[in-house]
Amino acid sequence: SDHVSFLALCSIPAASISARGAPGTAYHSLYDDLAWYRRVVGEDYESARLIARITAVAVDRASTAPILPIDLGRPARALSRAARELLEAEPELFGPAGLEAVIGRAEEQAAAAEVLTDRLRAAARSGVLDDARCRLADELLRGLERAWLIESGLPGRPWYRNLYTAPDESSGYAAWPLPGLQKAAVEGDKRIAREQVEHLGAVLQRRSGCLGALRVLIETSTER
Repeated sequence: SDHVSFLALCSIPAASISARGAPGTAYHSLYDDLAWYRRVVGEDYESARLIARITAVAVDRASTAPILPIDLGRPARALSRAARELLEAEPELFGPAGLEAVIGRAEEQAAAAEVLTDRLRAAARSGVLDDARCRLADELLRGLERAWLIESGLPGRPWYRNLYTAPDESSGYAAWPLPGLQKAAVEGDKRIAREQVEHLGAVLQRRSGCLGALRVLIETSTER
C-alpha cells in the first residue's frame, strides 16, 4: 500500500501505524471529510491523537539518536527463518538450488551482527564515535538496507527491487518475505529458484561488507 514505493522500490524502512477504539469504523472512500469523520469515527479524535503522538515520538527518537536505530541482526535472522520455511515446504525445488547454504550464512551473519549492534550503540552513546564517525556509521547502516536491492527487479515485476519483501502478486496487500523465492515456489521454477538463491547470497555478501566496515569503525575509534 502506501509504503510500497519506499520499501519495495528503494529499500527505505517503513512502518504502518494504526489505532482502534473510536466508536465507528471506516476505510477510504469518496466521503472522507471532517463532517463524515465526526459522524462515523467520533468527535473525540482519540485514535487520530494517539497516531499523532506515536508518530511524533518515533520521528523524534529517530532524528535525535546518535546513529540510526537499526537492528543489524534481525534482517538476516528473518531471511533464515523465511528461507527455512520455504525449504521445508519445497525441498526438491530449493534443496538443489543451494538454499541450505544461504540459510547457514544468514544465521552466522545474524549472530555476529547482534553482537555488533550492542557494540555500536554503546560506542555512540559513550561519545567514542564523534559526529563525523556517526555520520559514517549512518551511511553504512543505510548501505545495509540498500543491500537488498536488485537493479533488474523481481522475476516478472521489474519495478519491485527489494529482495527482502514485497507485496504478493494477487492482492497487492499481503507481504511476501523473500519474494523472489516465493515466485519460484508459486511457479515451481527451478531456474528462478537458482537465480534467487544466488541473489540472496550476494545480498549477504554486501551486508557482510557493511558490517565489516562498521566493526573497523568501532575498533579504530576505541583505539584513539
